[in-house]
Amino acid sequence: MKKLLAVILVLFISVSAFTAIAGNVFGPDSFKIDIIKKKHMKTVSKKNLPSELKVDYAFTNDKNTYQLWYTLLKQNDTNVSNEELMMSYSLCVMTYILNMAGEDIIPDAIRRFNDADVKNDFNGDFGTTVFIENPKPEFNRGFRYMMVNFYCKRNHGIVVQTILFSSVDTIMESEFIEVFNSFKFKK
Repeated sequence: MKKLLAVILVLFISVSAFTAIAGNVFGPDSFKIDIIKKKHMKTVSKKNLPSELKVDYAFTNDKNTYQLWYTLLKQNDTNVSNEELMMSYSLCVMTYILNMAGEDIIPDAIRRFNDADVKNDFNGDFGTTVFIENPKPEFNRGFRYMMVNFYCKRNHGIVVQTILFSSVDTIMESEFIEVFNSFKFKK
């Protein structure tokens, strides 16, 4: 475990150094996305969200069996190569994952979405997902599981979609599928 943590730390420092030299492509400014709000999706008050995380939109249902958070990170520099875009995207993804999960994340838990699926389902270019069990207390809001999906669209930005829930059975419910598919990048 210590070797894995050391490898992740070296990777993080390397990416951080590169990003400091190249400049960060993504910033905290928001941009417009289409929210596909279903009847069961109720807005969550900002006071009930973690202060450590910028959340642009947040939803739950009447039974609070899930929470859905959207964080938007605008692409500030649109004059970047694909390499620079991917490096900055990777830095954002790793930073979010390490902040939410702490050191208890297995690199194999991070998966890349099929680019064609991201294009068809979300009008994005590429994306990544990670499943976190027992996220850090400042982020879990009483939920046991967290699925964090990162979607990127060149010249727009990154949408960080965080879905919290306590029962694995929730994933099989139709509400969950609707929540998962509840946004699209604007064209």
